[in-house]
Amino acid sequence: MKSVQKYTSIVLITDSYPFRCETEGAFVAPELAFLSNAFKRVVIVPVNPKVSSSDIASDLPENVEVARWWINHPDCNNAVRRMRYLLSPYAWRMLRGDYSRLSCTFVMACMAFAAALPQWMRKSSLDWGSTLFYTFWFDMGACALGMLSDKYPVRFISRAHGYDILSVRSMRLRRKAMMHLMQLYTASESGNNTFRERYPEESSKIATRLLGCVKQTCGVMASRHVKSDKKLTFLSVAQLSARKRIGMTFDFLHALAVARPDTLIEWIYVGDGVDMPLLKEKVVSQQRENMCVRFMGSMDNSAVQRLYVDYPIDWTILLSRYEGGHPIAACESLAYGVPVVATQVGGLSEMIDDDCGLLLSANPTEEEFVRGIIPYLDSEYRTERLRRGAYEKWRNSYDASVLRASFVDEISKL
Repeated sequence: MKSVQKYTSIVLITDSYPFRCETEGAFVAPELAFLSNAFKRVVIVPVNPKVSSSDIASDLPENVEVARWWINHPDCNNAVRRMRYLLSPYAWRMLRGDYSRLSCTFVMACMAFAAALPQWMRKSSLDWGSTLFYTFWFDMGACALGMLSDKYPVRFISRAHGYDILSVRSMRLRRKAMMHLMQLYTASESGNNTFRERYPEESSKIATRLLGCVKQTCGVMASRHVKSDKKLTFLSVAQLSARKRIGMTFDFLHALAVARPDTLIEWIYVGDGVDMPLLKEKVVSQQRENMCVRFMGSMDNSAVQRLYVDYPIDWTILLSRYEGGHPIAACESLAYGVPVVATQVGGLSEMIDDDCGLLLSANPTEEEFVRGIIPYLDSEYRTERLRRGAYEKWRNSYDASVLRASFVDEISKL
């Protein structure tokens, strides 16, 4: 018997999207068209107050609306005002065993959000019975909905990414959210295993659903350099953080430049962070004639994909210390037929293999990288095989138009 859709409305709780969406937009945007088709009403609720004055994405489907009720709410914008929730015995029950500042502020924010949401529901003519709540992150929104489940017939699901796995603020409140949600969707099998170990009694609710990416320039593969060009271009797309090990990326490519003095090694880095001056200083201090570094700063998803169209890209390189999902940057590389150098951690170890890239150990050395990549640099056949394999991996496993359509169809019938 065919399942019938139970919901007419869906409330999608994000961090910042559709405001300031350079990063989160690549996660959320590919799903909107499918949500728009599956539900009569789609309401996006961003929860990060820092985006209240930012520009909104201009390409939202017609029946998708953005609710600013929380980012404009006094409780969202005034931490002192939220402190009244610490007078509640409920807050202290949720904090039992963990009275850290991070957990206290998190519980207060969740309680304030939960207290304000029912009033917004009434004003917005949203009915509990016909509305599905969907939190893109297993964070404040999910925990607030877990609280509300004690009083209201809340139906909600959540995705979980690397950030959600690493975050341990108020584990009692997170456990409560796990008890009440309908389904938790992790972005990798590694993440799935972590959540099953953390919440074994709720393991039947945990499933893996990959995000993939939308290829914006269909039918186009990235060009590459041939051996006679004596040039190689590597691309990195990641925020400048300790977890992404961007400094190590430079060290590895510098080591390759030393090993191949007759080859120009070009590194295009897309990303930013507070330590950018230190990285630039390091690059200048170790400058070589056969190495060129291009700092592109932060770029939105469309601009990143244009790089694959406008420039010869030989490899992408992601040396993450940890990845809770299958990184969209790696998915986009595969989509344009560009092999990936990656570390054997989390979701990266699930997606990169000998057919589409070079998988290094979790804590690789410069020698391991240079020894591993040189055989590909010396063989046009191996290079072409990897590039074909990269595209096939995306087409078969990471095409978001397929993954997201299937996901939305699934959640609409829960």
